[in-house]
Amino acid sequence: MTRGTISYIGQRLVLIAITTVLVSSIVFVLLHQIPGSAFLNETRSTPQSLAANLHHYGLDLPLYQQYTNWFGAVLHGNLGESLKNRGVYITPLLVREASVSATVGPRSVSLTTK
Repeated sequence: MTRGTISYIGQRLVLIAITTVLVSSIVFVLLHQIPGSAFLNETRSTPQSLAANLHHYGLDLPLYQQYTNWFGAVLHGNLGESLKNRGVYITPLLVREASVSATVGPRSVSLTTK
């Protein structure tokens, strides 16, 4: 590799990092501007249960602290806890489903190409 190639790759990696932070920040702020709450749709939602859910998921913290907590968790591979299935983390579910897709995908491609 030449020096120019290494410089080009380095520039691209820096741009990827900046774009990722910028896009995730914009989406995070815009999602918090949407009116309503996922917890308000529950039929047995009381003010105490709503406060407990907000505290459990860290949604009672200031917006900047929510973002830094979320971004730090994502960098460590933790995509959070499912809202539908409490106590179940999303990352193992995605890994399990991706492994199924990886084993089924090549078979379906080979069947369609013949």
